[in-house]
Amino acid sequence: VNTFSHIGFSVYSRLTVWRLVSGEGRSFVPSARAELRPVQRGDEWELLRLYARSTPMPVQVAEGAVGDQANNPPILAWWNGGEPQSFVLQHRDELVGCVRVVSEQAGIWMQFWADPHYPQLEVGRHLLSIALASVRNHDERLPLYVAVKDYQGGLGPMLNDFGFAPFADYARMVKHMVQRVVETETVRMGAVEVVPEVLVTFRPLEESQKGVSRRTPAALR
Repeated sequence: VNTFSHIGFSVYSRLTVWRLVSGEGRSFVPSARAELRPVQRGDEWELLRLYARSTPMPVQVAEGAVGDQANNPPILAWWNGGEPQSFVLQHRDELVGCVRVVSEQAGIWMQFWADPHYPQLEVGRHLLSIALASVRNHDERLPLYVAVKDYQGGLGPMLNDFGFAPFADYARMVKHMVQRVVETETVRMGAVEVVPEVLVTFRPLEESQKGVSRRTPAALR
């Protein structure tokens, strides 16, 4: 972190990986106030809203979810290998939590997104209980990991109750780059110098006739 800080990077998110070390953790019985179910095709809009409520704005910007050329946030996109499976917690037609379970040959990875406005629902415990239940269908010998970001402080004590322990710490860093942007700009024009026009005039008719009469006698002689 110190090395990258010297060349312009700054930490925007810290990540602690927890690993299941004991299968005798505290059990949890989900209540009937919320519905746990797999993610459906029509949940994309609600998942975006859940991501915005549960993720600080600087992290959203660094993850490319905000801006003119915004990409799908991590709650919708999984670019690594494995077999991902996601579950959501629904309360009164609103998604208040999401968990992704990714099974690989080297282990099982979990990610959580919980709405902080519903502490009474114990969203994290609901999601972890359904995630652990889904893991039982796979090889129990595989290690189980959970990624917890620094702004998800409530997940740490909960994971400890379920038999998890901190395994590794990571820091995600970002460096803001200068990018050329083409824009239109109003240019001030100088005042145009006015050139005086030449006014063409004619002599009065009487004067022109006098000049003809004076030349007539000379012409006759």
